[in-house]
Amino acid sequence: DRITSTFRDTLQKHFGGGGQGLVPIRTYYTSSTNCIASQELERYMTFARRAESNKYGPFGDFAKLHGSIDLALSQPDRKNSAKQRFNKVTVLAGSTKGHGLTISCGSKTDQFPADKDMVRAVFFIPDNKARADVKISGEADLYGILMDSNTGISVDNVPMRGSSGLSFTSMNAKQLKTFYENENVKMILMQFGGNIVPAVKTERQISYFCRKIRKQIEYILRLAPDATIVFIGPSDM
Repeated sequence: DRITSTFRDTLQKHFGGGGQGLVPIRTYYTSSTNCIASQELERYMTFARRAESNKYGPFGDFAKLHGSIDLALSQPDRKNSAKQRFNKVTVLAGSTKGHGLTISCGSKTDQFPADKDMVRAVFFIPDNKARADVKISGEADLYGILMDSNTGISVDNVPMRGSSGLSFTSMNAKQLKTFYENENVKMILMQFGGNIVPAVKTERQISYFCRKIRKQIEYILRLAPDATIVFIGPSDM
């Protein structure tokens, strides 16, 4: 999120909004958000450790839950803290099994039956807060948590470290389309190519990679026809 955070801060300063947007369900720390999980869950990624299903959610990365997990979400104080705080938490999950899924945040608890393709649990927290505690219980694939504001701009960072950018077409179309529609996605920035540079030696190999990347862009455009796509090529090699 080092590059994305600068982009997000600038947009939210001009157009309003708050929160870091989509964050993974695991413990990590950034300059803009902390997410502390009570346990580390087994993870599957569309570009690395593959799952049997192609339902990876918008991250292309999900955590497998059997039991329960507690998450502490917080936004550290910053210069423009009022702008950076979030007042809406959205939990994304799917492929629920067993007795379904129970998700709690604050005084509100939502329950979802088993065999749900995509669960979207929305919770609102007071504007003067910069933290939220979430508890999730059941058997499910956890796709991430959105930390947002009711109004203004939201910018999500989708980290795919080590990915060549060719895995989008292997992600479930219905799930991605639903996410793009629900979150009113209007621009998608893709930055790929750096990991492939050392491997391509001939014009034929470069042409092949370009054709594959084109297919990824066309696939995303079919799922988010109202969005603009910005493609950023290799910058470090």
